[in-house]
Amino acid sequence: MRLLTIALTVALATFIVDGALADTFRFDANGSASGNWNTGNNWWNATQSSRGNVPDTDDDTEILTGKTCTLDTDDQVLSLDVQGTATFNTGQYDLTLTASGALQLSSTSAVLNIDDDGVILCSGLSTATEHTIHGKVYLKDDGSVLKFSDSGHITGYGAIRGEHSSATIKIAADKTLTSFLATGGITGALQIIDDDAGDGSFFENQGIVDADYSGETLLIDVRGDDDTNKEGLTDTDIAKWRCSCGGKLEFGANLDEYGEAIELDGDFFLSGTESEMEFNASSFSTEGRLKMSGGLMDVNQSIEMGTTGDKLMEMTGGTIDVAPSMTFTHN
Repeated sequence: MRLLTIALTVALATFIVDGALADTFRFDANGSASGNWNTGNNWWNATQSSRGNVPDTDDDTEILTGKTCTLDTDDQVLSLDVQGTATFNTGQYDLTLTASGALQLSSTSAVLNIDDDGVILCSGLSTATEHTIHGKVYLKDDGSVLKFSDSGHITGYGAIRGEHSSATIKIAADKTLTSFLATGGITGALQIIDDDAGDGSFFENQGIVDADYSGETLLIDVRGDDDTNKEGLTDTDIAKWRCSCGGKLEFGANLDEYGEAIELDGDFFLSGTESEMEFNASSFSTEGRLKMSGGLMDVNQSIEMGTTGDKLMEMTGGTIDVAPSMTFTHN
């Protein structure tokens, strides 16, 4: 009986410790306006009512309004919520969100800066982890990476904005990233690509994609899946594909690497004298229409747009340049 009692006590103690690991840590900088991530006194453990420890792999984290938190080491936590007027800077480090943990910017004034060589990795195990972005996520430089190893949904009133053509939104093999950002959208200059670990990556636009960073490119080049013959790019009829302010929107040749037709439903908008929209994927079509007031459309592969009757082309300026032996059709 004594041995059985000891075994039960140890098991119970382990359960309590394991349960306590899932704590909520709030970054308040211990009364200061800003501070570093890896400083225990900058964190208040709301679950344990204690201070002095840094959050761990299974902990939820909140950056409180008015505070600026800078990552100063690679780390892993369950979730990240940037609140109110808070700012979170990655510096040159990686932050991994584990299990089914979500990325949240729960206020329209919240800011997440993914700096040069900084990485935010959403590695949730859920088939549809919902990441809520009401504020702004900035990919600041060519080494900035926002990676999804889960099949994530991005919702909210905010935006993801790239500031360099080599800044990256990366989608893991066999995963789908769906953007519902219909107010702010995915904008600026960046590349949406797979992670080269195998085929089976997909991007779906149910909001706005806008290449509006002058002199820079927003590239979409996700390969899709050879086994299921599913294309890497899809959208819905509420999607908007925009190119403006001298930016370039490019649809890469890898989109149809496995021969799948790219069949979209969204509308395309091209404006600004220096703006450019380039199509390099074959078998590309949309039932949406083209509205063009300026800029250059490079048709390097044959494309088809519009539907007879209600999705007619509206072109008041700009140039459509069709490569030899290719065709541009607008119904």
